[in-house]
Amino acid sequence: MSNQLTAEQKRKIEENRRKALKRRAQRLGQTVSSSKQPSVQPQLSTQSVSMVSANQTFNSAQARFVPPIKKDSQSFSNQIPQPNPQLLSGACSSKVKGQYHQTSQHVNSSVLSGGGSFDVISAQPKSNHASGNPGISFYKQANKPAQVPAPQLPSGSATLTAVPAKKPAISVRGQCVPHAENRFRVEVGYHAELIAAFRSIPSRNFDPATKKWNFSLADYGLLMKQAASIPSVSLRPLEGAAAVATSSRSCDGAALSALLSLSSSWKKPGATLKGRCVLVSRTKFEVDISYNVDVIAAFKQMPSKSYDLATRKWSFSLEDYGKLMDLLSGITAVEVEPLPRAVIQVFSASFNGKEARSLAVPEADLSSIDPILTSSLMPFQKEGVNFAVSKQGRLLLADDMGLGKTLQAICIAAYYRNEWPILVVAPSSVRFTWAEAFRRWLPSLSPDSINVVVKASDDMRCGLVNIISYDLLSRMSQKQQAGTLFNVLIMDESHFLKNMKTARCKAALPLLKAAKRVILLSGTPAMSRPSELYTQILAVKPSLFPRLHEFGVRYCDAHQNDWGWDYSGSSNLGELKLLLEECLMLRRLKSDVLSQLPAKQRKVVTMTLDGISSRTKTALTAAAKELTRCHQSVWHFSFFFLRII
Repeated sequence: MSNQLTAEQKRKIEENRRKALKRRAQRLGQTVSSSKQPSVQPQLSTQSVSMVSANQTFNSAQARFVPPIKKDSQSFSNQIPQPNPQLLSGACSSKVKGQYHQTSQHVNSSVLSGGGSFDVISAQPKSNHASGNPGISFYKQANKPAQVPAPQLPSGSATLTAVPAKKPAISVRGQCVPHAENRFRVEVGYHAELIAAFRSIPSRNFDPATKKWNFSLADYGLLMKQAASIPSVSLRPLEGAAAVATSSRSCDGAALSALLSLSSSWKKPGATLKGRCVLVSRTKFEVDISYNVDVIAAFKQMPSKSYDLATRKWSFSLEDYGKLMDLLSGITAVEVEPLPRAVIQVFSASFNGKEARSLAVPEADLSSIDPILTSSLMPFQKEGVNFAVSKQGRLLLADDMGLGKTLQAICIAAYYRNEWPILVVAPSSVRFTWAEAFRRWLPSLSPDSINVVVKASDDMRCGLVNIISYDLLSRMSQKQQAGTLFNVLIMDESHFLKNMKTARCKAALPLLKAAKRVILLSGTPAMSRPSELYTQILAVKPSLFPRLHEFGVRYCDAHQNDWGWDYSGSSNLGELKLLLEECLMLRRLKSDVLSQLPAKQRKVVTMTLDGISSRTKTALTAAAKELTRCHQSVWHFSFFFLRII
């Protein structure tokens, strides 16, 4: 193939090859020279100390690239005198091998004449001409650059001060401000490392409306410690916090973090005996595990130990939880599943040895609500309103049917009237029932301010009280829902949201996440399985179980099959009930409040048949006769049966 090329073609190919080699050598040489610059090293102040002449560099077939020596006028312009160009030019040699050696000798003599003592190393090692191809020789040197030692000062020379490493510039600044009772939020821009730190805080909560993170005051010290470890982030501390309170919170946060750390690394692949901790009351937990000598020895070391002969299980106080888990973690053959993070967060006071909160919820100030409403509340209904206010208006009201959930919800919403407009989402058949209830129990509310949405094209926000059905909400377009966020939200029959994959749930979740007050009403919050509760828990308290899998493994007996994870089971229901009742759910049965209910009332309502057709009258008359005949037959049969007896 090469014999078929003309001389001109061969010349152009060779010229292009040389140009490509030269460009590649220049790029690689610049990369090597920039990576070989030390932090503190004297540099020559000359513009060019290349020993290769122009004819040798660019016109010779054996082209060489010599990386330039960078100057630093700020550090050494006063210490290193300018070398004489005549000396440098006189030291040039026709061979590349001797160029760098002669150059270093002349430069050293010039520098030493100034009174200093530096060992200046040549910018590049000697070329090796053993190889036949000079281009290959150059690339071998570039791949293994010579290491330049740091300059050393003699005892009699001037002191060279090292330049300190620059502190990383602060790129993100923010501040901590109060958010709600016992909570604070962080107002700061986006930073990937800071967001990762936020996600590691147990009490984290993200508000989609304001796009701000808020946390519990118990985690204030932990958050500030993690933020301080990020050099490019600066957070201004929370103002108005007393030093004693801050110290107390830091201690509580450290103790809580130590307990939460037990929930992360408890699995032991080689364990032969497995068990789990289960919460059995507000102050006690039990360990469900088979017999083991070492485990029993650890149990007996706990001051609050208790053994139940009926269940054959050991129970302990929550104060001894950390000590017991430390002992059990030291037994190699035993793996004990700890209490979930949610339980530790909710019952943190009991773990720290403090008294649990009083069962009596503090009284809420209802003086700003219409007297006709507050005077109609029964004692257990007032307790429901007080419970909701103590939870900042976020709860699942799961009272039995007929106990007045609607009345309690209206009273709770009226307590936060300054945050209206309000949205009520209910089944389609009770939309106007809700409108009538608001008109009856809140006379101060103008009837014109009640908006019942009857079509998907209607405005959702044209009234102070807006009522819509689940089906209409799911049919609303995203354009209609944009900008229609509400601070107060009532979800009647909230078990309609049990499936996260349905259209109604997908439409309601953005509103629930943005609402400040969320009131869920349901007489049957979980109709068949605990997994139906997850969406409602996520709506009221998102930080409790941020991920479904964590909830499913603990309370839904989750297991993996050929189609994925199955969450249709149930487990640890007693612990789940205690957890929900402590932080978000209130449920009373009729049998619990029967003494507070009024006596049953029976009324006979007489209806006239005016305005109906004759055909309907005939049908009603025939039905009445048939009903009378059936009653008579039953009476005769009963009389005959009694005579036989």
